[in-house]
Amino acid sequence: MLERHEKTVILYCGDLDPSGVDIEKHANEALKVFGLDDRVEFKRLAITPEQVEQYGLPPRPRDAETLAKLKRDPRSKRYTYDYVVELDALIAYAPDEFKRLLNDAVEKYHDKEVYRYYRERAQQIAEHSEAIVEEYKQRALRMIKDSLAGA
Repeated sequence: MLERHEKTVILYCGDLDPSGVDIEKHANEALKVFGLDDRVEFKRLAITPEQVEQYGLPPRPRDAETLAKLKRDPRSKRYTYDYVVELDALIAYAPDEFKRLLNDAVEKYHDKEVYRYYRERAQQIAEHSEAIVEEYKQRALRMIKDSLAGA
C-alpha cells in the first residue's frame, strides 16, 4: 500500500535555535547516509524566519537563563540565523495560525485510502486479539473447573 508513494515526508516543528536547526541538519545527513534522501523528505514546518516576522514573534530571548544556555552551546558559533525563537512562541502568539499550519500540512500529505486501510487492519487485529484472549480465558476456566472437580 505505501509503496505507491514516491516519498515519505517527515513534518518537523522545532525551535529556531542552534539545537533545533542541528536536529534538522542531522536528520537530513542521516537520510543521506542511509540512502533514503531520495525517498524521505524532512520538512521544517515551524519555526522559520518568515514566521518570526509574519507573526511578530520575539526574535531573541531576554531571560538570563536562556542567554547563558545559548552562550554555553557549542553549536551557537555555527548558527547563522538572526533569530533564536522557541516553538512555544508560535503556539503562544499565534495559536490559530499554528493549528492551521499543522492541519494544512497534514492534509496535504494525508492519504485517506492508506489511513482507512490501516485503520481497518488495526480493527481486525484488535478483534482477533480479543478472540484469542477470550479463548485462553475459557481454557483457563475449564482447567480450573477440571482441577476442582478432580480434587
